[in-house]
This record gives sequence, structure tokens and C-alpha cells, in this order.
Amino acid sequence: MKKTVIGAVILILWASGSANSSSKWNVLLITIDTLRADRLSCYGFSSVQTANIDRLAGRGTVFSRAFAHTPTTLPSHANILLGTTPLYHGVHENSNFVVRGELWTLAEHLKREGYSTAAFVGAYPLDSRFGLDQGFDVYDDDYGSQSARGASFFVERKAEAVVAKAIAWLAEYRRSSPWFLWVHCFDPHEPYNPPPPFSETFKNKPYDGEVAYVDHALGKLLVELEARDLLSRTIVILTGDHGESLGEHGEATHAYFAYNATLWVPLIICIPGVRSNSVDQYVSHIDLFPTLCDALGIKPPAGLPGLSLLPAMKGRKLRHRPIYFESLYPYYSRGWAPIRGVILDMKKYIDSPLPELYDLVKDFGENHNLADKERLDDYRKTLEAVMRAHSTPAASASRRAPDRETIQKLRSLGYVSGLEEPKESFNREDDVKILLPYHNRSMEARDLYREGNKERAKTILKAIIQDRKDIDVAYMNLATLYKEEGKMVEAIQVLKEGLTSLPTNYPIFSTYVNFLVASGQFNEVIAAISNASFRQMEYDPEIWNFLGIARASKGETKEALAAFEKSLAIDDKFSSSYVNRGMLFLAQFLESRDPSLAARAEEDFRRTIALDPGSAAAFNGQGVVCRLNGDFDQAVSHFLRAIELKPGYGDAVYNLGMAYFDKKDYARALRAFEDYRKKFGASLSQADRRKLDELIQECRRRL
Repeated sequence: MKKTVIGAVILILWASGSANSSSKWNVLLITIDTLRADRLSCYGFSSVQTANIDRLAGRGTVFSRAFAHTPTTLPSHANILLGTTPLYHGVHENSNFVVRGELWTLAEHLKREGYSTAAFVGAYPLDSRFGLDQGFDVYDDDYGSQSARGASFFVERKAEAVVAKAIAWLAEYRRSSPWFLWVHCFDPHEPYNPPPPFSETFKNKPYDGEVAYVDHALGKLLVELEARDLLSRTIVILTGDHGESLGEHGEATHAYFAYNATLWVPLIICIPGVRSNSVDQYVSHIDLFPTLCDALGIKPPAGLPGLSLLPAMKGRKLRHRPIYFESLYPYYSRGWAPIRGVILDMKKYIDSPLPELYDLVKDFGENHNLADKERLDDYRKTLEAVMRAHSTPAASASRRAPDRETIQKLRSLGYVSGLEEPKESFNREDDVKILLPYHNRSMEARDLYREGNKERAKTILKAIIQDRKDIDVAYMNLATLYKEEGKMVEAIQVLKEGLTSLPTNYPIFSTYVNFLVASGQFNEVIAAISNASFRQMEYDPEIWNFLGIARASKGETKEALAAFEKSLAIDDKFSSSYVNRGMLFLAQFLESRDPSLAARAEEDFRRTIALDPGSAAAFNGQGVVCRLNGDFDQAVSHFLRAIELKPGYGDAVYNLGMAYFDKKDYARALRAFEDYRKKFGASLSQADRRKLDELIQECRRRL
């Protein structure tokens, strides 16, 4: 597909800027995730000494009023690297969007000018699958596997690991051409877990500890640049992608509101030959692309809406223009009212069902809403004009349904997306300011439950559901609490109520089906999926895996196989469907003794283990195949591994006993059978218990 540089939405041409020699300068872009400007000592914060970032501030320009356009990771980096807002590029939040291949990135622009390009990113929201790798010779997003870490861990790597990769790339760089290097550190993002000694120094303020740790890690990069005499020949830009609320305005982290706690970011630009100073003019992320082009003396893409900041760095005034911002994660993930706005003439207008207006000179913390004291018509017209001027119909093509791995990893990072079809009109009850407190209370109830206050937690969640029928997380949290208590009937009933109130909510539906499978209600599983029309089902391998389990459990082999095949057609790396299909092949083999079915089962178990080495079911299945093939030693090895991965795995314990019995190791077989009877005998049918007792007696007889 042909690359779009920037269309004719805005016809602005930037003249070439500085001296030709500047085109030989290297470019280093450092983005620090979730970084509040007021947590850096160069911005006046005294509790954290960010000495290395301060060194950059001392040699460059510090912008005291720089703003992100979005409060989430992927859109903010798209704004920086594309030089446009989501109105144009169409990436509005982390879960459901990608950077389209036809868009023109900063990396591509510099590469065309002869630059070598490399990026080293710290976390999954910037995975190459989302499209920001365009134009990079090296795009290192090797932050590790979610399955290897478990669902309670976050898919990221520490700043020191990112910096080490960047330093290694610099050490091996031998080309005479200049380079563009992007380093992204994710650490200040929640959860806040700084390593020692920062974990001790900032024991009560772990977010500050993460900031201090990132500064420490970046110091190694700056030392390397100085040692190679590169810093004096490199343009350095350091910024945060967005901030962090830390409880301000009732928001614990970010992604919901668009207050300055999450939109105000640090920005430091170091350009060789430009004196160190500070600028208090209002600037934004989309200004960085034209600034670099101006500083390097290269022609920027036509139509970039941002301004070069080089004049401001040299003491001149920038022309006044509105700065657009938005927060649409709640809109796309939960169907809440959208938040959009503009900053103009030191006023900030936030458009929502309950509009807000703030004087940023007198009230930068946005504590005194002036919306009922001033006419808002002009602000609305300004926002509408910006949206008309910057929007393009092609932006909607950036919206994509996320795959299973994307959903899993982004949920681990705190982002939950149901890919809701948003409403077209909203009222005050849809405003994020009204709804977020209910969400917060739902999450607090979950934490109370984990702390042992179980009845209090359930009371809170029931009250939320009684008060508001449209808080999806309240239904899912209450159902999960019931499930953890073994009350599956109550859990499923809560989810039914949730679907009655929110019939288009896919997270509730998929959780409902999951719980039906767990409780063995396979007729209900088949009915629920057969009668559903969620478009997300066409992108969700898990829902078809659930259908396969239900069909197989009812003996509907052909239909079960079709469901597993569809699951794997959606995602050929979905290990659960491989292991379940393998079990289906194994069951068919036991009935028909067709060796090709055993081979297919074994292949599916092998694939499962390759994708998920922690799959106890796959090792158990592999063990059954080995036992049937007469390889008893290998069978024992597989069963032991299954039990190691899942202690108390009944099928594996019984199968282990059978493998030992086949090996004529009756002592170990007896221990396995007795262990199985002790743990699972009460749940066995009379016939199965009789068979087990006969095996135990036979082992004793042969000893």
C-alpha cells in the first residue's frame, strides 16, 4: 500500500531550517511512560533527585508547559512519531487500534534522509504488531513472554534492560551515516515495583522510586554517549508519553480523565548550538516531528499540524493555536461518554455531558470549574473547528478487533476492552465523572475481598449493581468472588443479570460462558454461543474453544472438532485448543485404535508444550500416548511433570499409577493409586471405585 505522508487535510509547508551541517547530527528520543513532570527535580520536585535527567535539562531547553494529547501509551507514541493527533491517524487507545501501514512515521522520514534507525521499547502496548515499527531497521520489543510469567505479572522489561540493549546497538554501530535511536522506559507505569535500593528508599512512595530508578538507568546511556563523544553531536529529546493521576480527581492511575495530572508531561530538548534555557509557552507532542526537521535542516512532510519549537528555544514567541486532547479509552472499552477538549489562551475546555473549563494560569490543578460562570459556545466552536480541520475519513481504518494475545497482555497491564459499540448520544449519567467512582468502588471491593473482608466486599458490589445497572466490572467482580467461594450458581446468576442489563457487553458474556464450562453446564454453553451475535466472537479463539469443550463433553465429536478448528484458524498459537483437540483425537483413538489418531493427538500435545511449557494437561496427554505406545519410562516422566506443574492433578496421578503398574513397579503404583483414592475416591462412581480398589489389591498381592 502506498505511504501517505500527510493528506490535504491541512496545507502547511515548513521551510528547511538550519545549516546543512546539522543534518549529520544523530537523534536520540527518550520516552518515559506514565511520567509526571512534577516528579523531576529539574521541574522543582525535591523528594526525588533525578540527576541524570537534570544533566540533560542543564544543557537543553526545558518546556514547563508541554502537553500530551492522549493519556494512554500507544496513542501518545503515535502522536509523537507521526506528528499528528488521533483525529488524523485514528489510534485512540491501546486495545483496539493499530498504526496503519500507509501512514508516514518519523523513523521512515529520517531513514529516507540516510539515517540508520533503531528502537528499544519496554512494554507490550508498543509491540510491533501495533505498527510503530515502521521505518526502524531494528525494533526490539523483546520484553518476554506473558505465559512464562503468569497472569499476575506485567508484560514489560526494566529500564536497565532496555538501556543495555540500546548501548549494545551503539557499541556495534560502524556506519558513517547518522542514527535515530528511540529508547522507551515503561517502569513508572503501575504496578510500582522499583528494584533495590529504590524500593527501600521510596518504600512509601513506590511511584517516585520508579522515577528515580529510570533516571539511574538512563545515566548509563548518557555516560556511554559521552564516552563515545556522541552527546555533543546528538539532538536529544526526553518526554513522558502521559502522566499519572495518583489519586487526583478520583483517578488512581490514568486512561479515564484528561486532567493535567495525566496530560502535562516533561519535555527537554537538547540541540547542539542552542543555549540552555526554559520556555513557558504551551507546546505539545505533535510539535516534536517538525522541530526535529527544522533543527536538522530537512523538509518535513507536508501538512504536519504541529509547530517547530526551535524559534521558542531561541527566545521567540510561537503563534497561538489550540492544542487538542482526548480520552477515549472509557468510550471504546465501556461505552461511556467521550472526553475531548482544547487548550487555548491558557484556558482548558473539556467537552463532556458535564463540561469543564479551567483557567490554567490560576488553577493548573483544575480544582475550580468555570463552566457555569463563562459562556462555552466559543470553546465548543473551537473544538469543532479543530476536529473538522484535523480529521480524515481514513482514520476509522485504524480500528481493529484485538486478538486473544493482545487482550490477555493488555488486561495484564490494567487495560480491559470490550470493543463496545458506543452510543451516539450521551447524558450526564454517562459522564466519566459520574461513572468512574462506581468503577473505583468495584475495584476496592475486590481488594477488600482479597484482604479477608469478604462479606463487606460483596455488600459493596451488590449495592453498586442495585444503584447502577451498567457497571460491567461490578458484575464480573461479584461473580468472580462467588466462584472463588465455590458458589457457581450464584456466580452464574450474577453474570446473567449483567447480560440482561448490558446485553452488548462481551467481557461479561465471555466470562459467563467460561463459568458455564467450569460448572459443567454444557447445554447452556452451546445455547449461549449458538444464540449470540457478538462480532468479537469472530476474533476470539477462546469462545470457540469453550464450544469445542462443550460439544466434546456431550459426545458430539464432529462438531467439537469443527469448533477447535475454528479457534485455531483465528489464532494458530492458542495452546488450549491444541491440547483439547489432542484429547479429542486421543478419545477417538481409544475407541477406534486408528494409529493416525494417536499420532495427531501426540502432535497437538507437542505443539501445546512448545507454546505453553506450563500446560499440565498437555504433559498428561503426552504421557497417555507414550503409555499406549509401550514407552512406559517416558510416560512416567510426562505424568510426573504434569503433577509437578499442577499438584493434585487427579488424571495424572491415576495415569502415573497405571504407568508404574505397566512397568511392574508395584510399590510406586500402589502409592499413586492410594494417593488417588484418598483425594478423589469420594467423587468416583461405584464402578470406578471398585476398579481402583482392585488395582490397589493387585499391587499389594504382587509386592
